[in-house]
Amino acid sequence: MRRRLTLWLVTAVFKLATAAFLLRATVGEQMADNKRVIITYTYGPDAEENGLGIGFADDLEGRLPLRNVAWQNPLGFSKGNTSPPRVIELLEVELKRYSPEMFPRAMPGTLYHSPYFLHLYLVTTDDSEFYKGTVRKQIQEWLNVVANKKNQEWLIVYLINAESKGKSARFLGVGASSVFDKLKSDFSFKKERCIRMKLQNDPGKDAEAWTDFQNHLKEGIISSLNQQIIQYDEDTRRIDQQRLMPGWNYCQYFIMKEGLAYTFEFMNLIDEALLQYDELEASFFQTLAEQGAPWFAKFGGLEPEDDSANILELQRKPYRDMIMQNKISIFDFRVSLFPFFREAWVYSACVNVICHCDELVAVSSLQPEILAGYDGEKADLLRCARIQLDKLGVASGTYRDAPGIGFASTHATAPDPESASSAIKDSLQKITNSELRSSLFSAEAFDELYLRNSICRFAEAAAVWEPLQKQFPNESWDVLDDLLAEKLASCWKMLSNQDRYLQSCLHLVACPTIATQRRIKYFVDELIRTSHEASEVLHVENSPLLHLNVKNVINTISDDGQLLIALDVTNRLPEELEFDQILLRLVSSDGIEFYCSMNDIKLGVAKSLIQLSGQKVTISGTYVVDSVTCQIGKLKLIYRDLGSFPITGGAVPFRISADLPDQTWSQDANSTLQIKLFTGSQALKEGCIMITGSTLSFPNIKSMLFRTSSVAETGAHVKECAIDTVENKIMLPAVSSFEQLSFLMPFQESVKAASGDHKVKLTFTYTTLDGKRHIWYETETINLTPAIEVTHAIVYNPEAKSHANCKSQRIDERFNGSGSVFEQPRYEFPVVYHLRPKPDAEGKQSPIAENAKIQLDVAYHDLDKEIEEYFLASLDKLLSERDMTQYSGCLMHYICDMLVPNIDILQYALKDIISLPPLDLPGLHAMLRSERPETINRIEEFLTVFHEV
Repeated sequence: MRRRLTLWLVTAVFKLATAAFLLRATVGEQMADNKRVIITYTYGPDAEENGLGIGFADDLEGRLPLRNVAWQNPLGFSKGNTSPPRVIELLEVELKRYSPEMFPRAMPGTLYHSPYFLHLYLVTTDDSEFYKGTVRKQIQEWLNVVANKKNQEWLIVYLINAESKGKSARFLGVGASSVFDKLKSDFSFKKERCIRMKLQNDPGKDAEAWTDFQNHLKEGIISSLNQQIIQYDEDTRRIDQQRLMPGWNYCQYFIMKEGLAYTFEFMNLIDEALLQYDELEASFFQTLAEQGAPWFAKFGGLEPEDDSANILELQRKPYRDMIMQNKISIFDFRVSLFPFFREAWVYSACVNVICHCDELVAVSSLQPEILAGYDGEKADLLRCARIQLDKLGVASGTYRDAPGIGFASTHATAPDPESASSAIKDSLQKITNSELRSSLFSAEAFDELYLRNSICRFAEAAAVWEPLQKQFPNESWDVLDDLLAEKLASCWKMLSNQDRYLQSCLHLVACPTIATQRRIKYFVDELIRTSHEASEVLHVENSPLLHLNVKNVINTISDDGQLLIALDVTNRLPEELEFDQILLRLVSSDGIEFYCSMNDIKLGVAKSLIQLSGQKVTISGTYVVDSVTCQIGKLKLIYRDLGSFPITGGAVPFRISADLPDQTWSQDANSTLQIKLFTGSQALKEGCIMITGSTLSFPNIKSMLFRTSSVAETGAHVKECAIDTVENKIMLPAVSSFEQLSFLMPFQESVKAASGDHKVKLTFTYTTLDGKRHIWYETETINLTPAIEVTHAIVYNPEAKSHANCKSQRIDERFNGSGSVFEQPRYEFPVVYHLRPKPDAEGKQSPIAENAKIQLDVAYHDLDKEIEEYFLASLDKLLSERDMTQYSGCLMHYICDMLVPNIDILQYALKDIISLPPLDLPGLHAMLRSERPETINRIEEFLTVFHEV
């Protein structure tokens, strides 16, 4: 007997792995298909003719299953303790065309569990005569069948089409009763059995009609359910009360109790069904103790193939017929009935066989090929044991959707340990394997037992799983890919390979085949934890985890402005995600980079709109969104190809100019440039300037002398300082607001320009007092042609008062005096000076000494510079009055670049009048096109006032 039992165990457990899948694919699905609530429908020739009947049935089928069905156990009222109401979230319903032959007769000795809960008859005619003569008779014939079905409900549905018009109303005149009124009169009886449904081809109104109709369906189904529950409860209590009477049979009690369990299963009330089986088991053991189970003729397990049968194949024997005929053995009864018996028995069988075989292998000398074969068979047994652990862990709530916890139960929905029903816990407590039972109530003990039932050769397993996962990445084998990724993740975690484990977690949370929210949450938590513990940064491009879209770009023009980018981020997980930083990189066609970012972002489920900010763009052009990097710890999700945007560069609050030196520097004007930096409302903390030119070359210098003076105070003290250059960069000192910084830069003319004009590019990188770093480019055109050429001749004639050959202007000044003259462009203007010696202390003039040296100093300035300074002074004043100094940089560049070049300089020179051109609105809007509309309106209003003033 022992040898035979061992043979049976070995044969059975080797088949368990395959059986687990077959059980789900065949028996489980078949049971799920059979256990559906069925609603029947039928209609007469009126609905057949106009097509409303079949159309309504099709529409109704498309609106199934029913959702949120309210139910309260009626047994609570009968027993005096009202049970709380509950909601059946999803109720699978099958719609079938009615036929009188669809109700099979229950054979003697059998119990028929009817899936029919509700019957519908559809009426569409509006002809009263046709109703009286035909439809009423057909309804009565239908009602004679369905009304006699025990615990089943029925409804008559009067359908009204939007285009139908009542013939009875047309021909019978006012006061004629409608068909619907006749239906209610003929068939309503004690409760409302007739309902009217009017479809108006209006989606909004039709939705209300369908909702109301579905509520009637729910009421009918619940009414049928409660009638069945009460009937089954009465029958089982009657049989239970006869327990101690001679001839009482447990199998009869079982069939009746199981009928109630089946009814609950139809309604997707699984926990209520399981409670019936728990009560059955409790009654079984009680009766066994009291009477010894005389209705079981034998223990069983001795029939042909019982020693090698697959115990999970519930259709191997006619278990239900054997129960009804009282011919079932205890062994077959346990296999067919009690919850968790199969799982616990199979698990124990697998573990016991492995332990026994391991003891034999330890004391034997086997060939390597035999050991390899044994390892394979042992792995199958362990896998089978883990499948049973999966199922038991899901039922108990200790199964935490962790990676590697089972191949068969990957997509099982596990309840929380706290929410596991008391009925389930009671059933688990009856498992006799103490080690297995204790592990089902402790997550730590469950994990430990699970690992003990693994071979733990994780490195070798990873070497197998990894190439398999990469071999078919685009074959749409999502479920298989998900399972492989989960297995691989468990290996990396057990090997403490955080970097690889992070990759696997990311793959799993982004995989659309993950079904349960708890499982997704587990891997999201693991992803976040591992991303902070990983040793290396993981870059992943275009992960399906997120979808990004750049909505708009705003480049603010204020002196302390920013670049603002609105970014739509769609989180494709049903879990909230927290990112350390999201960084967006903009690149221009010239390779200039700007960055926007946001830190500590929480992305909710579905779509979120976030605003990234960074230093404002100072150089106009088309910018490509080169990349967006979303970072969690060491994990960086990089997204590319997000479009391009034209951005108008915002002006900086400084102005840089390059020209020939003015009279404040005693340098050679033909070989030195004077660079001027004007600060506005913002001060300069530090900065540097690089000067380049295609026709001018600039030597490397070790140190640069700077002069700083206030532009707000006339005759302000000039400060000087010298700073060493760094890598050919001119390092600037700190400059306060409203100051001018100037320095001289020597150059050589490497290429002669025909017009004398040379372009110089100034790259200005600076940091303001708030620590923000900016970059600015300025291109200056410099003309090296001398502004004034002077030729002179000296005639010694003390009595001469004018020159006969030229126009003259008397300048009554002393020898060391000066004169002021306006000079037009490209015009020769002869000037005659009458030179007189300076009088001595007594007022006498001494004669001019022979060979005396005379020095003529000519100081000049351009009138456009004079106008520019005037406008800038007026701008500063008006900005202060209107509290708009934050726009000084932008408006300063508007005046210098768009306003002053259009002033008539000659008119100003001759008439001392400045005529401002009209406000260039298109040019202004082009300059501000990357700003907010409200800011553009404010600047436009300000410049309108400025032009008027």
